[in-house]
Amino acid sequence: MKQLVLAILTCVLACHVFAYAADGEALHGAPLAPAQTRLVERFLSNTNGALTRYRAFRTLEAETRGGKMRARLTAWTTLDPVQGFQYSIVEENGSSLVRERVLHAALEAERDVRAKGEMDRSALSASNYEFGVDHGPENGLVRVAIHPKRHDAMLIEGSILLTDPEGDLARVEGFLIKKPSFWTREVQVVRHYERIDGIRVPVSMQSTARVVIAGRSTFSMVYEYESINGLPVAKGPPSR
Repeated sequence: MKQLVLAILTCVLACHVFAYAADGEALHGAPLAPAQTRLVERFLSNTNGALTRYRAFRTLEAETRGGKMRARLTAWTTLDPVQGFQYSIVEENGSSLVRERVLHAALEAERDVRAKGEMDRSALSASNYEFGVDHGPENGLVRVAIHPKRHDAMLIEGSILLTDPEGDLARVEGFLIKKPSFWTREVQVVRHYERIDGIRVPVSMQSTARVVIAGRSTFSMVYEYESINGLPVAKGPPSR
């Protein structure tokens, strides 16, 4: 279980950030075609609709040991420039060990990393990543390879998928560049983004860790937004 916790927490920290980059940062990596270069530059320089606060209902689930140990938790989560990240658990069930050491721990880890101001370490920026050529278009999206510039547990080797021609982030997927522990062979991550009322926000994430002895272990988190940047979402979560 300790290995699963390490994998899940690292995954949460590595993926719970929003893409941004300071103006003027250069692209690196394998040469991109002119159209791809413009798209990536548009993505890196896009600061429209930055997320500063929200209230969202989240559903977190995790399982390990071939499904023999699993748990589910729902919680209201809020982000505020003054009070930071907070959460209030609504309901939980399943393995108490998974609940406490994975689901509760994931929320606590998110609160800690925000409080310590460490979000920049994993941002999809030119200071953390090189951007290179990947495969062709996929369902109307352009896939661009991302390569970490350092061996950091919070960075991902994989790709981002951008809308064309806006250069808006739709998905991030890949593997953590650094193993959370000797016992964790790999952690695969997929994170989905959408624009809601003009603001880009994460809507779901899934991770799969291959852990010695425990086997395949999974973690997922889904967001339902009630308000974004102080304004109610047109279609928020059902009353709970």
